[in-house]
Amino acid sequence: MTQQEILMSNEVEDISDELKKEQDEDARQSMGKTSIMFFDIENMSTTSRLVVLVIILAAFAAVGNFFYKELVDQEPDVNLVRKELIKMRKEKKGQ
Repeated sequence: MTQQEILMSNEVEDISDELKKEQDEDARQSMGKTSIMFFDIENMSTTSRLVVLVIILAAFAAVGNFFYKELVDQEPDVNLVRKELIKMRKEKKGQ
């Protein structure tokens, strides 16, 4: 290798070592902290925390609403059932 290539290789190794040290430091500092989707909540502003909370609650509400509609057997409206019965009786009388 030429002298210039050796210098470049050394620079790349130094930068790589610095990045690894930074990543290790970040990993040690973030241990035990609450994070959501790679966002550290402790470093967020209050407004950002509220927005994230509202989004999470809306997602849970949407999922809950979907399953409620799909799984819970809803009774038909009493008035509609009554109208159908009256209609059937009128048809029987007309025959």
